[in-house]
Amino acid sequence: MNPEGSESSPSDDFSVDVDGPEGGHARVTATGAVDMVTAPELDRAIARAQELAPAVQLDLSGVEFLGSAGLSVLVDATRRAAGAGGRFAIVANQHVVLRAIEVTGLDKVLNVFPDPAAAVAYLSEEAATG
Repeated sequence: MNPEGSESSPSDDFSVDVDGPEGGHARVTATGAVDMVTAPELDRAIARAQELAPAVQLDLSGVEFLGSAGLSVLVDATRRAAGAGGRFAIVANQHVVLRAIEVTGLDKVLNVFPDPAAAVAYLSEEAATG
């Protein structure tokens, strides 16, 4: 409990930012916990980025928890991108995030990269060939 007598939740530390487009893609950066409380905010941010550019990079490097609601957001964003002829790249290097993706088998469906440079290369590849 904090000094004011109320409990803080992991969701209190969540933040999400949208940047770009720059270099043909937009970037969404999330930090904290992606759970059933914060997943809708992440989904709105990704949708906004997908309106700005056909290629979107989602950086989850600062995410400390990825629940099933967050995984659903990633799948939905990937489907939206494919349906619009765009690309969606996820940067994930935290064990808890990678584990959630792998255990559910979504590593075979999602485009996950260990660092931003690899994600940008993937997004740029589409721009060059698309």
